[in-house]
Amino acid sequence: MLNRNSKPKSVAVKELFGTTVSTRQAVQEFAKYVPSKTSKVVIDFDEVEFVSRSFAHEFLRFQKTHPAVEIQNCSKDVKKMFDTVRRSSSSAYSDEDITDSSINLADLSLHF
Repeated sequence: MLNRNSKPKSVAVKELFGTTVSTRQAVQEFAKYVPSKTSKVVIDFDEVEFVSRSFAHEFLRFQKTHPAVEIQNCSKDVKKMFDTVRRSSSSAYSDEDITDSSINLADLSLHF
């Protein structure tokens, strides 16, 4: 638990990945800096120029399960990607509908 005088921990994305973040696995790196789901941690996107759609999707899923994680200093382009993923994820399908399983081509023929 944070007391009033303690500052939240801050993680600089640029120091971990540079100015471009493009993989879902990068989110796993953030988990190393978040000691618990209730620990306040600020993820600082200062000087990050690009995040991929897959990274943004995975990061937002991570943030749902870690509500004390905040983001700051997003560039216009990074913010736009997060906003786009938020809109498309909430309107098209829920995260529970997404699986990592593959489908057989024969299974697809049942739908045609």
